[in-house]
Amino acid sequence: MTLQPGEDIGEEDHDGHDQFFHIISGTGEVKIWEVTHSVTDGDLIVIPSGALHNVTNISETDLLQTYTTYSPPEHPAGTIHATKAEAE
Repeated sequence: MTLQPGEDIGEEDHDGHDQFFHIISGTGEVKIWEVTHSVTDGDLIVIPSGALHNVTNISETDLLQTYTTYSPPEHPAGTIHATKAEAE
């Protein structure tokens, strides 16, 4: 997933699915419930099932690129969303 400068994924939760984010490049913030964590290249984040969360690109110029997986899978095998717009 790639987020443009200032873009976020929007608050969401996933009942029955843990979500794993790997920050590939950029700087951002990950909010889990009411706690905000700063993230950057190489960081790993686990969102527990049911946790309200959001990921935000806090840069004014750079992309925030992430790789995310779900356990158990939430999307059909082979699903790729390169951008937020594609995921919607």
